[in-house]
Amino acid sequence: MADMGMTLNKKKAFIHKAFRKASEEPDVQVKREIKNALVKYKILLLENETVKTDNGYRRPDLLDKTNKLVIEIDGTWHGTQKGQKHDEKRNADYIQQGFKVIIVETELLNFLEISPEQYIVPCLYQMKIFNNLKVDF
Repeated sequence: MADMGMTLNKKKAFIHKAFRKASEEPDVQVKREIKNALVKYKILLLENETVKTDNGYRRPDLLDKTNKLVIEIDGTWHGTQKGQKHDEKRNADYIQQGFKVIIVETELLNFLEISPEQYIVPCLYQMKIFNNLKVDF
């Protein structure tokens, strides 16, 4: 148990973020819209699930275990140099475990004035063609 305590302390920032209340997250509405929209494509997205990687555990914003698909919703912090370095490591961890990753940039949604579904569906279509993603169109 002492080993686990040391591991938790080393990963303190991640653990804190990973277990905060969903209602405190700024991207709750976008997550909800994506989850509801993708049901019609028979994609079941889970929240609060963890993925074990070589660098510890990660908690994606949305996870489809069947298709090994991760959807991350990135806000303004991800545009900073520190945020971009974090994202590179995060995405590499998911890809190394065999997951396909879709990044939804909230600023881009706002700039293009499109819904999360309008952003994601073309990504899913390409993944269906090139990565054998199981999705019904």
